[in-house]
Amino acid sequence: MIGVIVYSPSYLNLKPRSMVFGQRYVYTSSDLHKAHLINEEIVRISRVVIHPKFRGIGLGAYLVKETLPKVGVKVVEALAVMARYNPFFEKAGMIRVDYTRDSRSNDKEVRSFLESHNFDFDFVKSKTYCNKFFAELSSSDKQLLIEYLTDFASQPFIKAKKISPELLTKLFNSKATYLYWINSSLVTRKSC
Repeated sequence: MIGVIVYSPSYLNLKPRSMVFGQRYVYTSSDLHKAHLINEEIVRISRVVIHPKFRGIGLGAYLVKETLPKVGVKVVEALAVMARYNPFFEKAGMIRVDYTRDSRSNDKEVRSFLESHNFDFDFVKSKTYCNKFFAELSSSDKQLLIEYLTDFASQPFIKAKKISPELLTKLFNSKATYLYWINSSLVTRKSC
């Protein structure tokens, strides 16, 4: 295998999608029509994997560019932190939208909790530091922090296989790039 691309159903709500398409794809729990519309018209690229021996020669961009029109939907989107460093989605013809995740109601509570326990934010990117900090908390404080992290991990663009103190690195560094591509053969700009 040299490379693989995985397309998946999209998330029902994404802030950057709303920034691009307005209200067309804004889902509320009472609007099943919007859920159906999103599932019918949008897919996301959830993975692009290139064998390490073949990286750096444009195969990621080639794979995306060649498969975009074959998916058969109006909009293809991707959420990717790495897109800030490796613009292969853009090279494939996708449009980039940078955004910062909205602060959630408990973000201030988490920050306050960490500050009250002398968390050193200079080391927030260190998984080792986050784990050590967590290990030194009392049982009740550990439980509270896990509750905060569970809420954070429920967001669509946070890919967490397990809830752990290492999620603190993502909580305070959550900047992603939204990319989209409109299939011009299926839609005119006005209908999006």
